[in-house]
Amino acid sequence: MAGRPLRVINDSDRPIRQSIVRYKQRRLDRAAGSSLGVLRALLRENIIPQPAVFWRRTFGETIGKLDESLHWTMDYDLWLRMVQVSPPMVLNRLVARFRHHPTSKSGAFSGGSLTKDMRWRNGTHKMIGGA
Repeated sequence: MAGRPLRVINDSDRPIRQSIVRYKQRRLDRAAGSSLGVLRALLRENIIPQPAVFWRRTFGETIGKLDESLHWTMDYDLWLRMVQVSPPMVLNRLVARFRHHPTSKSGAFSGGSLTKDMRWRNGTHKMIGGA
């Protein structure tokens, strides 16, 4: 389940990055309802609002744990495995806020760091059932 709309706030609790939030929400809305649609969208960009994602324990057992060796893309890797089992259910209500600040993981993001984690793009992404 993914909630929307997500609120991204700064360290003073003011909304920020609203154009990015709206863009990703539109992309998720267009793709939702179809595993193939979500997978195609995810192969282009990460459209899932990570802080607003929740799932049942049994579903987590089916898809497996986070791969913590993928420091920057562990959630993205998880979404790709999830969508192979089921499309996300999107709730049209606020379920999370994301605080962006200079010392957060996202605040310290460096594009060069991301390339280390993109193993799935090279054909080594883990598929359900080991495919």
